Amino acid sequence: MNKSKLATSHLSNIRTYPKGHNREKSITYKSFQPNKFLSLSLKCLRSLCRLSPTLATKVSTFLFLRPRRKMLNYILLPEGSKKIEIVHNLKKLVGYEWGTGDKTILLVHGWESHLGHMAPLIQPLVNAGYRVIAFDGPGHGQSPQLLTNMFDFGNAVLSAAEQYAPIHGIIANSFGAAATALMLGREQHVKIDKLVLLSPMNHILQHIRIFQSILAYPDDFQERIINDIAKALPVSIDQCDVSQAVQNIRVPGLIIHDLDDQIISPKSSLDIASNYKGSVLKHTEGLGHRGVLRNTNVQQWICNFLMSTS
Repeated sequence: MNKSKLATSHLSNIRTYPKGHNREKSITYKSFQPNKFLSLSLKCLRSLCRLSPTLATKVSTFLFLRPRRKMLNYILLPEGSKKIEIVHNLKKLVGYEWGTGDKTILLVHGWESHLGHMAPLIQPLVNAGYRVIAFDGPGHGQSPQLLTNMFDFGNAVLSAAEQYAPIHGIIANSFGAAATALMLGREQHVKIDKLVLLSPMNHILQHIRIFQSILAYPDDFQERIINDIAKALPVSIDQCDVSQAVQNIRVPGLIIHDLDDQIISPKSSLDIASNYKGSVLKHTEGLGHRGVLRNTNVQQWICNFLMSTS
């Protein structure tokens, strides 16, 4: 079976599965798995929930805003890279650029990831004649800054877009896709020609739910922690809704989501596409959350979309 089978195409003709069939019933959604150190910390945290709920809430919020560093795999980056810096919040984020094309594509990775995970897209884009820029978001990869959130991460994308303008297209993945879309929805002065969202989150609450599943703290703690996280954001949680933000985006969009994604439900992309005028929604099968970037068919869809005149 073709693992990148097209299941959904133009938004005006959305189709999923036959009536009465619920694809998601056959999928068990997973969270990011804690390492040994984090597992021990979580056991202590659950005990702290009983001893000092206020302190446990503060620790939980800190952990939510502090991405875990992942092992770098920059050795896999295509040749010809040039190291660059992106100034954000008086800090210098680490990035790289490839190619000498007249049009620039900006790559944005997801939560607890780094620019190396976007590497499969780099060479196809350079081969297509583009200049490509990728960077490590705040608190990720080689970049500094301990704490970050969806709003701050989006502002880092804004910093990159402004410092390396003009940007022809942005390709953003998962949490990074949500942060980018929220930024573009509120910063409508940012000029790009195309937007690609890969396996996007639809709301910051999705991020919080994944986090909650890792901590596995008592149910009565959920509201307490959501309220504390809300205090750390410069906007209300209600404003961190991608499906609402995309209503303000006026550039053509391509949204791609795998139907077997066990991290972020494909319904997330359906909700976004339903509110994103001028977007095209495509689905793959059998690739999961992380396999979409490596699929050659997906890479071709992206290049075709970026090169199209519409």
